[in-house]
Amino acid sequence: DFAQKHAEIIERFGRFPHRNPIIGRESTSAEICYFAEGGQTFGQVPP
Repeated sequence: DFAQKHAEIIERFGRFPHRNPIIGRESTSAEICYFAEGGQTFGQVPP
């Protein structure tokens, strides 16, 4: 289940958007919408 959720995020965004704040990467509008709608953050603070 955990690995499947990660795979779905990689398939959708091509990266792990929940890591954006940690590595100083700007989130795309699609990623921001994903988190605003309650998308999985895997324990990270959403951007």
